Amino acid sequence: MRNYILQIATVVVLLLFSGCQDAWENHADLADSTASQTLLETLEANSNYSNFVSALKTTGLNKTLSEPYMYTVWAPSNDVFTNLPDDTKELYKLVANHISKGATLTSTLTDTKRILMLSGKFIELDGEAATIDQIAITKKDQAATNGVVQFIGSTIEPRITIWQYIESYTGTNKHIEYLNSLSGYVFDPDSATITGYTGGGLPIYDTLSGMVWKNSFLDNVADLRSEDSTYTLIIIDDEAFDTEFDTYTSYFKITSATTDEALALNKAKCLFKITKDYVFTSSYRATEIPAMATSVDMVEVPVDKSLVYDSFQASNGWVHHITSCAVPLANKIQPIIIEAETLERFTDNFTIFGDAIDGYPAGYKRVRPDASGGFDYVLDNWTTTAKGSGLILHADEVASMRYKFYLKAVNDFRGSYRYPKDNDYILSQQLGITTLRSENNMIYDFNPMIAVSDSIKVTATSYDEAIEEEVGSYKFTSMREIYLWLSPMDNGAAITADYIKLVPDFE
Repeated sequence: MRNYILQIATVVVLLLFSGCQDAWENHADLADSTASQTLLETLEANSNYSNFVSALKTTGLNKTLSEPYMYTVWAPSNDVFTNLPDDTKELYKLVANHISKGATLTSTLTDTKRILMLSGKFIELDGEAATIDQIAITKKDQAATNGVVQFIGSTIEPRITIWQYIESYTGTNKHIEYLNSLSGYVFDPDSATITGYTGGGLPIYDTLSGMVWKNSFLDNVADLRSEDSTYTLIIIDDEAFDTEFDTYTSYFKITSATTDEALALNKAKCLFKITKDYVFTSSYRATEIPAMATSVDMVEVPVDKSLVYDSFQASNGWVHHITSCAVPLANKIQPIIIEAETLERFTDNFTIFGDAIDGYPAGYKRVRPDASGGFDYVLDNWTTTAKGSGLILHADEVASMRYKFYLKAVNDFRGSYRYPKDNDYILSQQLGITTLRSENNMIYDFNPMIAVSDSIKVTATSYDEAIEEEVGSYKFTSMREIYLWLSPMDNGAAITADYIKLVPDFE
């Protein structure tokens, strides 16, 4: 009777883990004689799995399977669990790659999920195909008192990450060589030992103790070392790599100088911009890659799957080698839209928080359902004392090329939001660009404005009348992070906008 109760209790626990609606009907077969045994005892009772049991004991993982915690063992039989590593650490990694926390039932599983193994690796479990890591599950849901055993048809070899593949690649490929070239040791004060302090109280570091390995691609694009995320990395051939560089080199210049150092900086910037759009946040087999895949930087990349000639499955995704994968200019260099109500806005040297203070320029973020984003913005400059020189909005990094500038605005407040003028008052403003010279304690020092438009007459008095108007253009000779400066043409008048758009001009 005691064994029967234990069997039933084991089934109930396992069913709770599975979350199956018709659990009693589908998993009644779990209540058999093995439900009175631990996972280790269950495996020991089957001589066909003695190699795996021996490896469990060699690595000490047998103690784990005797604990009163729930685990799933993905057990390979003796005929496939062979040629084991002599090194105990390597053997541990292999055996731990067959054990996961929690009781995972597969009899009714129909979807695909990633299972975290004790090795720290995630393994793909395909319920519909009844496979784990593309290995057949030969016998499902063998119950034990502390979990469940899934018998499988081969060994689950620990896979390396995408980044380990890149680091260990022995062939010649410019794309891979570039990714590896971004690695190096840098000084990190948070990791360094402090050996003393200067007379001014600044710390003195032991430099060597603070040297840490970094890779700027992993830090700024995608951490291809991470086991917690999945990626697809496309590697293009050398000819395609050179073609992409030739296509984009004039658009991704950070300086117009022609010294060797300047050319090297421009090349580094261009290559970084190119390579980051060959990483995707989903794990795609070669046959599953979308015809238009979205990169981690939200760039649409057309992919011809027929050009993939080699693939590698990593523990956190796939690497595909492809002969060519050109990214259209218009996909990579996209329009920049700046909503006027953005929080990163300034007047002269100060951030505008939108507070209306009498006697000073005041900002108003207005609810306008027909405006882009449902809001627009008015900087009311109509004061008798302090007057701001305009509304300054943070834009983004622009490519080294010509952009056309567009503005949409409504003057439904007759020149001043607080002190409206005559009904026929037409608001005039000018659009320009600037860059941030310096920032200190929330005081922002901007360079003088460069005008990109003539006087812009805001004649629309409602969003029914408002149109997106082309107001000017400007050619940037190098990449830079810019700010837009909307200035009143009538001294002291208000400035307003729904949004400003910068459109790349590829002609």
